Amino acid sequence: MAFAKSGNLVANTAKDVTVDVVAFGSRAGVTVTNRSETGTIWVRTDGGNITGAAQDNCFPVMGTATFQVPKGNKTSTIKLWSTEALEYTVAGQ
Repeated sequence: MAFAKSGNLVANTAKDVTVDVVAFGSRAGVTVTNRSETGTIWVRTDGGNITGAAQDNCFPVMGTATFQVPKGNKTSTIKLWSTEALEYTVAGQ
């Protein structure tokens, strides 16, 4: 497994990304970076499906955002989705 993964999203297709996480104190997190100059990456961290923009339990990322994940997990899988082919980096913390 890796602490950071980068790649390209395929338009209108969900992408599962799994990274290692390390808890610092009482928190662990995953940082998502949208490396494209335009467009929005929609992120879901609760394991549910994502099939479109602006759905319940999905968060927009236009730059960089960090999401808290359960501390006891050694890995975290999040889902990414966009209407465009965008570059991303996901890093565990």
